[in-house]
Amino acid sequence: MQRITNIEGKKTLCPSCKTQQKREQRDYCRACEQRYFQSYYKKNNIKYLIKHGLPIVDSWIKKRNNSLTKDFLFKNYVEEHLSLKTISKMMGCDDTTIATYLRKFKINIRKSGVQKGFVQSKKQIEKRRRTLTGEQCYLWKGGISPLHDLISTLPQSVVWRKKVFSRDNYTCQDCGQWGKKLNAHHIKAFSILFNEFLQYYSQFSPIEDKETLVRLATTWEPFWDLVNGKTVCCDCHKKYGTKRRKSAKN
Repeated sequence: MQRITNIEGKKTLCPSCKTQQKREQRDYCRACEQRYFQSYYKKNNIKYLIKHGLPIVDSWIKKRNNSLTKDFLFKNYVEEHLSLKTISKMMGCDDTTIATYLRKFKINIRKSGVQKGFVQSKKQIEKRRRTLTGEQCYLWKGGISPLHDLISTLPQSVVWRKKVFSRDNYTCQDCGQWGKKLNAHHIKAFSILFNEFLQYYSQFSPIEDKETLVRLATTWEPFWDLVNGKTVCCDCHKKYGTKRRKSAKN
């Protein structure tokens, strides 16, 4: 936007908002000029400029709009399978701009990742499992997770928990409330069962033979005995924790 001094000093109207200017040193009034530069620095919002009758000063915007044709997008996005980010870098704009033009020309946008309702094959599931577990996982830190945590998070633990809830009809066995946030409480503490498990398999080291012990834990019946489980709500479950801490101190 150019600033032109009014030589004659006559009062003129702003071509955008049609208000009379107090000082005759610019074409547009101060408010319209401020709105223009705000839109200029917000990725050159062309619709905003056109709405308020402000000029478009960047020639590259016009060049970009002329280049984003249906044939160009169909060739790069559909035929060559380029991503939105790649095309946006080529054109010097944001990927949302490319997506807007794709919708404008009625070109279907590809969806990334696993979609809702998409059934993966067994090979794909196994491949994903391998990349997200063990040394292949990006969170792997050399196998420093304690054996106690590995056993308590086994799939068998999830199945045991659901069976306890189903047997007790998802009802807290202490206060009788139904449908609250529930926990599966071990009547005989899991830490006691864990110590008995280590004593039974004392020939294995909890550090060096960790994987072997985890595999053996899947078939250790005291871990998955439903009689040892009890459905309680979170508030009632906290009471058992305080009781055990008091008994441990005594």
